Amino acid sequence: MAISYSRTASFIDRQKAAMVVGYGTVTLDDAYPAGGWALTKATVNKNISSIYHYDIEPVPGFDIKWDHANGKLKAVKNGYSNDDSVGFTITYIADASTPGTALLVANAAGGGYFESELAHNADVTPELVDDGPTVTVFDNEGTPTGVQVYCDEDGGDGAELLCVSPNGQDIMVPCSDGNNIIVKHDADAASNGVAVYIDDDATETYQYILCVLPGEADVVATRPTMPIDALDGVVLRMRYEAI
Repeated sequence: MAISYSRTASFIDRQKAAMVVGYGTVTLDDAYPAGGWALTKATVNKNISSIYHYDIEPVPGFDIKWDHANGKLKAVKNGYSNDDSVGFTITYIADASTPGTALLVANAAGGGYFESELAHNADVTPELVDDGPTVTVFDNEGTPTGVQVYCDEDGGDGAELLCVSPNGQDIMVPCSDGNNIIVKHDADAASNGVAVYIDDDATETYQYILCVLPGEADVVATRPTMPIDALDGVVLRMRYEAI
């Protein structure tokens, strides 16, 4: 199944150097391919040579935009990661509690955040992967407000982080690239995962996050991407400018 486009109107705007202005609708589906839905000039208007710009009707809860370089319509659910965002490294160690301190997650008005009673009593920004985006872990100065983070290396979406969230909701922790780490609420997090620690003395910052993983190997956990079912059958009104 693929999205369908229906042209409503098009005309030449001679006040804009003979640019073609077109209007139409696109019907979305729930078969979201990697990188987005293909929406090329051939789909929209076979008589144009290049599309410069799209104005796309907003959809509550989603960020929908046109990827000019690849000719695709991309969608991201607000608060979730995009489809090509990197995961984050969780380093296996035989006894994480020896060099590390417990990694906690808490909720705040502006979103979730990580905290710990860090050894150097200062906030740190470990990389998710080597030379990748970062996430902040705040030093709580021995006064914790969050709950313990656990790792389930065999979760339904691959390795994933869990917690017993006070409000029963997943906690989204923002990262430097604009995406999020999602710590899933699980009432049995302590049984379904193992406790996660942070070592702010690790050689590389992407090795800060530690866990006594049952598989005895590092894992790169995925940052969950958006649920797409909500867009199935949604009709967007669009306007484009082209030549």
